[in-house]
Amino acid sequence: MVDPASRGLLTSSRRPIVLAAQPRLRSGGRTGPPQSRFWGVMLPYTPLHHLLLHDIGDMPLVMTAGISSDEPIAYEDSDALERLRGIADFS
Repeated sequence: MVDPASRGLLTSSRRPIVLAAQPRLRSGGRTGPPQSRFWGVMLPYTPLHHLLLHDIGDMPLVMTAGISSDEPIAYEDSDALERLRGIADFS
């Protein structure tokens, strides 16, 4: 859940990416990577974001920058498909 101050930032005209604490699972574990206690949360703010999210409705999306620790960004399709296999499930 996003705290009220973060909610205010998310809905401001600046539309930044806000760090929010990861929710805890009922088992006490976390839902994201173990090395971080936070998620970067953002709302769509460009026409491209709205087009991508048009048919999805209220379902949240989890996205990656296409990187693993100490590796460069995977920007070519063939490289990303190979290196992100098992991490990402959509291309």
